[in-house]
Amino acid sequence: MLSTLAFYRAYQEDITVAGGRRIGIRMLQPADKQLLLDSFQYLSMKSRYFRFFAPKRELTSAELCCLTESDGKNRLALGAFELHPTGAEGAVVGVSQFIRLQEVVGAEFSLVVIDDWQCLGIGCCLLERLLMMAATQGIQYFHGHVLTDNQRACRLIRHVCKEATFHVEGSEITITGLLRCPGQAVRVKSLSIKNMRVTQYEFYNNRLRQVLWVMRGALNSLRGRRSNGRFYCASRRCLGAAQRQQQQRHRYTQLEGGR
Repeated sequence: MLSTLAFYRAYQEDITVAGGRRIGIRMLQPADKQLLLDSFQYLSMKSRYFRFFAPKRELTSAELCCLTESDGKNRLALGAFELHPTGAEGAVVGVSQFIRLQEVVGAEFSLVVIDDWQCLGIGCCLLERLLMMAATQGIQYFHGHVLTDNQRACRLIRHVCKEATFHVEGSEITITGLLRCPGQAVRVKSLSIKNMRVTQYEFYNNRLRQVLWVMRGALNSLRGRRSNGRFYCASRRCLGAAQRQQQQRHRYTQLEGGR
């Protein structure tokens, strides 16, 4: 998750998804209403049913205003746009939105991707940035509903937020997850990586020290020198046992030859 991104109204990001396709992600604006209407026609009836939980033929004026006229705090929508080789924006291929609940610290999210652009990672990109934007606005948890048949959406949400909980209620699944402040997430992640590196360094350093002690003990034992090292004593005992076995085999050979 890109936790260092600053999400402002002028936010815009270019991303290359699977298959080498390029998309641009930014906040939806009032001028995007016609693009949303055009792209909605390329959404299959199954995807529409998964998104709206009912058959739907077109978007209403109220829904378009809700998507494109966000205040950035209580309601916000991100759109993924197809990028042409020239860099110009094309059709809308995905939309994610959150709406703050009455609890103030919670928000309900929604997500949809055009069928021809699904399974390319666009849904993950949109949901990650949407949840991060919600966290910057003081939202502490997210809430959503998914149909039980929409297992692809469940896998996507589990991938983005592993701490999310899923509660089945008839034909719907209620999803709830906690959000963390982006700054805290960065500090915790950096701290854990730093500690992990230190732990690995200490482990390999101690391991190398042990190997050197064993090698030193073995060399000293071969040279007939004494050492108080713990690993030297162990190696000397092993070497002594090997010498005793060799002497016993030598004596047995001599006895067999004398017969």
